Amino acid sequence: VKRFWFPLCREWLMLHGVINCSRESLQPRCGVKDNDVICSNVLGRSGKGQAAVKRFWFPLCREWLMLHGVINCSRESLQPRCGVKDNDVICSNVLGRSGKGQAAVLVVGGAEESLDAHPGKYVIMLSRRKGFIKIAIETGAFLVPCFAFGENDIYRQANNDEGTTVRRIQKFVKKYWGVSPLMVYGTGVFFAYGFMPFRKPLNTVLGAPIPVERIENPTQEQIDGYHSIYIQRLTELFEDHKEKYGIAADNHLIIR
Repeated sequence: VKRFWFPLCREWLMLHGVINCSRESLQPRCGVKDNDVICSNVLGRSGKGQAAVKRFWFPLCREWLMLHGVINCSRESLQPRCGVKDNDVICSNVLGRSGKGQAAVLVVGGAEESLDAHPGKYVIMLSRRKGFIKIAIETGAFLVPCFAFGENDIYRQANNDEGTTVRRIQKFVKKYWGVSPLMVYGTGVFFAYGFMPFRKPLNTVLGAPIPVERIENPTQEQIDGYHSIYIQRLTELFEDHKEKYGIAADNHLIIR
């Protein structure tokens, strides 16, 4: 659901939650028609989904991510690397490059947030995560609050409340490996349970872009200011749309 038009002359840093199964709806699908490359999607432009760096350590998983155009979520993947060619400055990478109209889809909560992905529960890890704000300011990329309703309903996760043995094991593995070993199940092809997602609607809502002034060396005060605006806009987006997608009025977004 796109509430606003995203012109091609800008760059966008889109923050996605709660998990990232709806990432495909934000990435462009391209084909050739009349010798021209045509890209269609909610953005209609070049976009890159991002995943944790350590997920690229594992064979097959790495190839699967790269096949779908996913890059790692490191600072180096987002910020431009520039050089000189034929007396022109050429910048490569997703944000800050010479060609505009780029979009990066970033799951800010990452592995820690996935541990709280339960049906009917909406918890995101955002209060202390400000690195993406600094990158947006340094590159001048507009921030786009984004929320995918229904993501927590397509799988069921084992009870892993704080203090349980399951949660302690998950935190231990995450601390040393950087990934969360989720104990999930879905539906099966021939059986009631399996690893296929439950058939639930997924609705990704994009809010109004937050204009960001490009500053090479932003202060902490400037970073905190944009961070507060983003949290406010994301909360408003969730509250404005939650009842439309089957969430009770007294069920609110929890930001940790």
